[in-house]
Amino acid sequence: MFRRLLSRKQRKQLWQIFLHFNRALNKRNMLTFDGVIHQARQAVEQGKFQKFRHVLVDELQDFGLEALRLIAALSPIESGDSDPLCVVGDGHQRIYNKAPIALSRAGLEVRGRSSRLKINYRTTEEIRQWAHGLLTGMEIDDLDGGTAITTGDQSVFKGSSPQIAQCKSMEEASQAIITWINSLTEAGMGSHEICITPPDKEIINALQTANIPTLELKARQKDPGQEEPGVRYGTKQRIKGLEFKAVALLSIENKDCSIARFADYVAATRAREHLLILDIN
Repeated sequence: MFRRLLSRKQRKQLWQIFLHFNRALNKRNMLTFDGVIHQARQAVEQGKFQKFRHVLVDELQDFGLEALRLIAALSPIESGDSDPLCVVGDGHQRIYNKAPIALSRAGLEVRGRSSRLKINYRTTEEIRQWAHGLLTGMEIDDLDGGTAITTGDQSVFKGSSPQIAQCKSMEEASQAIITWINSLTEAGMGSHEICITPPDKEIINALQTANIPTLELKARQKDPGQEEPGVRYGTKQRIKGLEFKAVALLSIENKDCSIARFADYVAATRAREHLLILDIN
């Protein structure tokens, strides 16, 4: 998880690239996303934007250093007021920022003031354990320079073990998903409570041919819920933060890539009761 240190010569070479890139942005009157956040932080620090009395932040593991500094600037943490800032994050769900950033680097001191949540209310114990197994051998950060400890973690309810289907082709995977979906809907589950990730055109076409309604979860569009039937499908990034009674996970990415393993963890833990893993090779 730690990046190799660059030599002085390498940093000097990279600096010339950064300068050239920034000049090109300025010439076009453009900013990077971090550049926008930096300008926002400067506006707050210069008194051009009023601080908030309370600041609540979720998904902290996906914030970069500049964004963390903006949080510190927006919050009245130096005022002595009660409960100025509450931040929540989980290093197991790091799918955007590969390199962990300690909160203390942004002026957010949480050591001795933080609590680790151990109870999982979303998924069964069987799904939780399988998902954690995906990250075996990886060092998960605790968001402030340390290592996360999962001793004592548990789910509040139990269920069936995740199903694993070994498939030699997308056609075989499609049939496995169709059989699985039919068994769930025949047992009374709504199609809107089932999700497939990541989306695959061949599988979606097979579902539609089998007269199984589908609905794509698109970026910045709300899931209509039970008002609109259809098996949901979307990217692992899109379904982050959502939950379904059943999730089918297509395991076709590089299992040696840390970001891919984190993404599979996120996708698997969207399932409350049933998880189908399709290992396609």
